[in-house]
Amino acid sequence: MPLDRRRFLTQTSRFSAGAALGMTALAGRSLPAAEGRKASPNDTIVCALIGGGGRGNYLINLAAREEDVAVTTVCDANRRNLARTAAGVGKIQGRKVKQVGDFRHLLGEIAYRTGRALRFDPKAEQFPGDEEANVLLSKKHRAPWAFSS
Repeated sequence: MPLDRRRFLTQTSRFSAGAALGMTALAGRSLPAAEGRKASPNDTIVCALIGGGGRGNYLINLAAREEDVAVTTVCDANRRNLARTAAGVGKIQGRKVKQVGDFRHLLGEIAYRTGRALRFDPKAEQFPGDEEANVLLSKKHRAPWAFSS
């Protein structure tokens, strides 16, 4: 299915709602140091951002301020937004953030991980006939995190 304006706005609003919900959940939990234990890699939330405009920039900067969140990549077709968001996150976290100007380069990461050339169908948003690569397009969420309808 092609990504039209209506679908894009629906998906980004769902993402924003999910990010806001996630930030609310983060605010209420205790950090390992507060519990007197050493932080494990499982205590770190690793995330990336596609779309560093006003709302995306605001939300990713909130996430970057959390001690147990690592923002690794920022993706935006608008070079000014990309540079501004990556610089802001990098300053907050004290390290450089990977900048990607086209989300298709992120698909290249999947080709690199699988070790072969891939064909992507933008209408279906899948790699036809390649379940190993399709699994890398999204992450399965563990229970009980689910939205009720």
